[in-house]
Parts: sequence; C-alpha cells; structure tokens
Amino acid sequence: MKRLLARSSGDAALRMAPVTSRPGQRCVAVHAIEKAASSSQPGTIPQALAAADVQGPWASLVRTSEILANTNRQISEDNEELAKQNRKGQLQLSRQKRIIASALAAAGVSEACEMLDWIELSYGIFCTTEGGRAKGWRRLLERQEQLRDSLVEAVPSWVPAGLPADDTSVPGILGDKIAEMYRSLETNIHRFKPPVGLVIRPGVPDAATSSALRCLADEFGLPWEEGELESL
Repeated sequence: MKRLLARSSGDAALRMAPVTSRPGQRCVAVHAIEKAASSSQPGTIPQALAAADVQGPWASLVRTSEILANTNRQISEDNEELAKQNRKGQLQLSRQKRIIASALAAAGVSEACEMLDWIELSYGIFCTTEGGRAKGWRRLLERQEQLRDSLVEAVPSWVPAGLPADDTSVPGILGDKIAEMYRSLETNIHRFKPPVGLVIRPGVPDAATSSALRCLADEFGLPWEEGELESL
C-alpha cells in the first residue's frame, strides 16, 4: 500500500514539474521515493532524495511524499491501537455478561418468565391485580420512548400497520402484547443458563415472541444467546 501511495503521489507531482527538469530526474526521484516509502523510519524520503541528488522542481516531492508516508504510518498505528481497544472492550463485555448471568441465576431466574418477573420487580411493574401487568408495562413504555420504539421495530406485527411508534395508543398496545406473551410462555421453553444468559429458541412459540425477548433483553442489558439449549 505504501509503495502504491508513494508512486501515486510521486507521479502526480512529477506530471506538474517543469519541462526544463534535468534529464533522468523523474526516474531517480520515483525510485528514491519508492525505496524510502518502504522503510519504517520517518524522515527517510528526504534523505533518499538528497542522496540521489534530486534537485530543482523535484523538491516538491519531498514534502508531499514524506507527509504521505507519515500519514500511512499513523493510520497503521491508529488501526492497531483501535484493534487492541476493541479486543479489551470485548473481553470486558464478556466478563460483565457472565457476572450478570450468574447474579440473575443466583436470584432465582431460570427461564424467560422469571426474567420478565425480575424486570417487572426492578422497574416497579406490579402485577398483583387483574390487568396489572399490561398496565404496568404501558406506564413504563410511556416513560421510556426508546424501549417503545425498539419494540415496535423488533416486533412490527404487534402494532397495527401504519400506526406510528409515537402514537399515544402504542404503549397500551405493547403492554397488552407483553402480558399476552407472558401468559403464552411455557415453563422452561426459553431457559436461563449461566454464563450464557437467556437461551432464546428462534421462532418458539412464534417469531414475535423470540423477537420480543431479544429486544427486551437488549434494552434492559440482560445477556442472551440464540439457539437450542443443548447446543450452548
């Protein structure tokens, strides 16, 4: 890449050089730039040009090529640093995921309904009365617009076609759907298994349910994996 960039910048500068340049300077300059650009040491391009006795109009190549080479080196170093930070972030995220999964399991969460119970308890959704779950989720969704929008995007079939996510009726509709989903979930249909978290079986009992569980887990920062329990 450095060789190609050096040649490109060198050719561009050479095309702009005066016709009165000394014969042979074009080849000498390009060769010097290509050789220096392959070096990992900064400042080698001016040295190479000086050693090759490149003068006159070719002096503009010095600055252009050196800047280009230094930029390439900086980009390479930045990419390496970003890769290191990304690996570190992934390790931290994985560790946090294991800690959360273990903590929830210790608190008695062993399947999807119990995960929903934990969310409801944590966010003050009290379901002791008839319709309490739907009403509690409606109030929560009225306050948390991001959660509402995410659910509408994840499970569009839950909302009538053409109804915008910010319609005042949407929190109530979604609250009813979550309550209905809770009642439809069979025990152990989606198990909670540390250190993985909730094991969501795709399309079980239907696509809307698995999509909603993924969305809720993401929005509340709970770990999950998709697949059959036996495979995880």
